[in-house]
Amino acid sequence: MPILFAGSEEEAFTTVVPPERTVTVSKYDATYTPNGALYFDTGKFGEVYCEFDAQTEFWVHALVIINNVIFNGGNGIVIGNGASGLIRFGQPTSTARTDWQYYNGTAYTDISTGVMADNVLQEVDIHVKIDGTVGEFNLYLDGVLADSFSGNTLITGRETCNRITLTHAGEMTVSQLIVSTTSTLGYKLETIAYDAAGTTNDWTGAYTDIDDLVITDDSDVVNTATANDVFTFGTETPTVPANFAIKAVVNSFECTIGSAGPQNLQFVTRSNSVDYTSANVTGLSLSKGPIAQIQETDPDTGTTWEAADIGSAEFGLKAIT
Repeated sequence: MPILFAGSEEEAFTTVVPPERTVTVSKYDATYTPNGALYFDTGKFGEVYCEFDAQTEFWVHALVIINNVIFNGGNGIVIGNGASGLIRFGQPTSTARTDWQYYNGTAYTDISTGVMADNVLQEVDIHVKIDGTVGEFNLYLDGVLADSFSGNTLITGRETCNRITLTHAGEMTVSQLIVSTTSTLGYKLETIAYDAAGTTNDWTGAYTDIDDLVITDDSDVVNTATANDVFTFGTETPTVPANFAIKAVVNSFECTIGSAGPQNLQFVTRSNSVDYTSANVTGLSLSKGPIAQIQETDPDTGTTWEAADIGSAEFGLKAIT
């Protein structure tokens, strides 16, 4: 499956220290991220991360804006194996600039310095290939190759990558984070909300309890204590630009299990009046955390999603013993 992760809002990530949210529209693309973006403000020390299946070659895409004057002394975007970073795109020194670095087995070393324009919203794409001889780290800004490193990128303890961390680094805004096994150049990630009740509503609560897109809004939830309860929701129809095609649909929730009652969940996709369920979700715990299902095709047709099919489909969850 080419798409390994896609998310813009804090709920899609594991939160270490909550970041801020900005609604300053010059710092993100409101067409695709309608209610703000992750904002790592000066002195707030926010940190979140996402994890994906371990890879030796992959691409990362994000929409990023950095204030280089304030952006001092933080790692910014770190790509690595768990907490062991291999690449970082940030400001690790007190110099007011954005550096592009890799870990050489002993310490981080510069690939180049001053690579990010100050206070300019840019599409950032990073291509990673881990190999002892023909490895590559390629950095693209707004679709153009800005810098690269080639050679030995195979570092002990970092033979694969499975995590991206967004961390405190002064003033940085990040949205539309995508991880893929194929090129992410030109990709967009649109976040859409649930906008209607679905066919089955066994859980306590309503779609209006989770239809917002506000980061870290945990003031209302849906829940159930009964196995096999299903809750589906209707959703908005995505906006697909001309000459673009939908690569995948990501059904994303933030959830927790209780100390009693159902201990498992399955994703539900209702397409053409048929419910399609996933295998049991892994990694559930008593602590709140993100879960996501990535579907590159409509389960009813087995073909690529169309915008109208997403708008008419329902998405949700099923509680399992």
